[in-house]
Amino acid sequence: MTEPRTRTGKTSRRNILAVCVFIPVASAVSPAFTQSTSEQYDVSASDGIWNVLTMAPDGSWGAATESMSSRGIENAVAECRFKYGKEIGCGGYILEFQRGWVLGVRCGNENILAAARELADAERLALWRENQLRTVYARNLPPCGRVVTIDPRGAVTAINGHRALPK
Repeated sequence: MTEPRTRTGKTSRRNILAVCVFIPVASAVSPAFTQSTSEQYDVSASDGIWNVLTMAPDGSWGAATESMSSRGIENAVAECRFKYGKEIGCGGYILEFQRGWVLGVRCGNENILAAARELADAERLALWRENQLRTVYARNLPPCGRVVTIDPRGAVTAINGHRALPK
């Protein structure tokens, strides 16, 4: 294995240290930065499902729950396209999560997708992203509101009250 080098060709121990510090810190802030191999779950046939949510730029969304993530993506994108009415745009924001809560939040023209094992954690991640958007990118971001929620078993709750395709 070669060591990281700077532009001058010298080994940079500072870069190695930065990576070693960044990964644990990022893991504490957002579970999306890590993939744990130490967690062991008893996954039965009824628990081996993927919740998939996709949102188009205008806030149209599609949701699917399937045993295979690829099939879930396909079905969620198809539902989104039906609502959006355009061929392109429903794959830009896509989130797939196994055995957890998935949230779709809309803030003006911005989409926020968040997922976690527990609902409170998913809500915290969505709020963290909203705060990040307000602080860094869009100080005048309109108020945010949840558009859709998928529970760990795949039940979809649409806040605006309608779902285009039957499950």
